[in-house]
Amino acid sequence: MSSTEIIAKNENSNIHQFNIVDVSNKIFIAFQKSPEFSETVKFLNNIDKIKSQNLCYISIISSYIHIENVLFSIPPISKNIYIVDCVSKLLVDNLKDNFNVIFRNSPNSFDKIKKVFLDAISFFSPQVVILDSLSQFLNYSNLDSDELIKLFLFFRETISDKKNSNIEKIILLFNEKLSSDKKNNDLKNICKNMNIDCFYIEN
Repeated sequence: MSSTEIIAKNENSNIHQFNIVDVSNKIFIAFQKSPEFSETVKFLNNIDKIKSQNLCYISIISSYIHIENVLFSIPPISKNIYIVDCVSKLLVDNLKDNFNVIFRNSPNSFDKIKKVFLDAISFFSPQVVILDSLSQFLNYSNLDSDELIKLFLFFRETISDKKNSNIEKIILLFNEKLSSDKKNNDLKNICKNMNIDCFYIEN
């Protein structure tokens, strides 16, 4: 077992260990104990299937400069990683997009997070999209359960739309400490009803 263990709870709350390589769901939520980007990179580096794929990392919690510094010290498994920075425009307004990063305002509604995803697809044609983090987005947006279901349906439609998207997998990072118990429970119930896997990352 690698230094990052992937633990999933089934319907009976029994705990099983999974090799992340075997995870085949197209959308899944990874519950993290640590919100640090360095831990996220270690987690992603255990997903062998994404090694040769284009990754797009949508960050609501870390700036591009911080991300670059971490990637310099912990090289990612994929050489093709692109960034959507939803943090830096809070501090600097006149940032320019380039070939490996685009800057967007932090999304605080369903329509705005949808626009961020569509921009990421248009700019980078990624096969894997990572949102860091779903918990932070829910804090900013206060989406209710119906809107969260709508968001997951949008993710599924995006993956199915092979004409306009190359996306094969969407990974939603979630830190329970950054969210209320009610939101955590609502999310888990929705995931169970929609057959979306939830994994607990133990670092």
